[in-house]
Amino acid sequence: LYRTNAQSMAFERRLVREGVPYVLAAQRSFYARKEIRDALAYLQLLRNNDTIALERVLNVPPRKIGATSVEALYAASEACGVSLWRAVELYATSAAPLCDADAALIEDRLPKLRANVVNAVRGFYELITRFRALVDQASAAHEEEEALSARGGATALEGDGRE
Repeated sequence: LYRTNAQSMAFERRLVREGVPYVLAAQRSFYARKEIRDALAYLQLLRNNDTIALERVLNVPPRKIGATSVEALYAASEACGVSLWRAVELYATSAAPLCDADAALIEDRLPKLRANVVNAVRGFYELITRFRALVDQASAAHEEEEALSARGGATALEGDGRE
């Protein structure tokens, strides 16, 4: 039905919406591709602190945050009783005390991460925080546009002759 992989999403969406069964020959479904699943996980992480999405993209593209470091982040989240995202935030911002409980006892139980891993976690945290700020700005601008158009404000402002 189509020649390039870029066209597959439109066909798949339409077939699913219409309830038409289909089989892909010699390729994967658009949404089954790794790069698409990774992109969707990034978007999910921007909307909320989804642990599954975070674990999927924490080292995508490679940032030197391996399985051992992810396990240490999980251990920190369990020791502090916080989410995985909060553990990332704590390591990235070097927040002290790391937990609400007795800081000295908790810090002794927290896994130590190598300096290069902490820097990688910090870089990832800053990237996500920066993107979240951009999403918030875009959402606020969109909401303002919607509010103006819903009440006819944009048209009224365009035609009143003020500059």
